[in-house]
Amino acid sequence: MISTSDYERFLLPLDAEWSRNRRPFGVHYCGADPHRFAESYAKLPHLDFLDVGWPGDVRKLREYLPNTFLNIRYSPVEIVKQTPDAIRATVRQLVHDSANPYLTGVCCINMDDQVTDDQVSAIFEEVEQLRSEYAASESSD
Repeated sequence: MISTSDYERFLLPLDAEWSRNRRPFGVHYCGADPHRFAESYAKLPHLDFLDVGWPGDVRKLREYLPNTFLNIRYSPVEIVKQTPDAIRATVRQLVHDSANPYLTGVCCINMDDQVTDDQVSAIFEEVEQLRSEYAASESSD
């Protein structure tokens, strides 16, 4: 990965131009430290979508990117080591850290045969639970 200063010097002008002329505009960042670029990404005219690499600081990204859809990419390596309950807790925490469930996605790709159906189901089940909770809290407001 490049430094933030090199990104801003060489790539940010290109990304800014693309973001003005090709919407929706998004950045795929599957590295472990997307939050390192939060301040730089905030300088883009439009950042509609950001793939958030594991274990990116979702809270910091949201602070700088309040209107960007954050696609939280669960690690296919880490999921193998976690129980379904731990996966649910992690999904819940990351969505909470995003501070906007309507601009948050949860995904996990590139899983292999070491990941169980229960582990995959835990992701879907927790997202569905969060949707129900957010819908209920909206209807009570």
